[in-house]
Amino acid sequence: FIATMVDDLFILCNSDEERQQLKNWLYERLELVEFGPIRSYFRIRFDQSLADGTLTLDVEKHINDLFHKHPILKKLGPSNTPAPTTPPVVDESSRMSPLGKYVMDKYRSLVGGLIFPSITARPDITTAVSVVSRSVSEPTRVCVARLI
Repeated sequence: FIATMVDDLFILCNSDEERQQLKNWLYERLELVEFGPIRSYFRIRFDQSLADGTLTLDVEKHINDLFHKHPILKKLGPSNTPAPTTPPVVDESSRMSPLGKYVMDKYRSLVGGLIFPSITARPDITTAVSVVSRSVSEPTRVCVARLI
């Protein structure tokens, strides 16, 4: 397989022999610069094992950067997926927690940080991220509760 992105060309093959044949064919027709096996691209890390015939993609660095940018998120534990389908019940008269205030203030940044992994490597969170992204212009306490 050949994948392209603007001026980048990726060759994905099951064997070294197939890859070399394709590279030779391309070198005969194009001016190419080879950078070796892909390790990361667009903040997606690639791990290929020819022995196993597997290609693994992950966005761990992006997630770690999100937690580094918003360290208060480390207070949150893991959540189950899929997310609940009904909105959380929120007492509008109660005081908002420091975490809730932070999430309200940084809502756009947090949701934006979740969009990338949801479309690249975490399809299990896509629906939940879609729901919280509908309110980025005016998040409410319910939106914050959904995000937390």
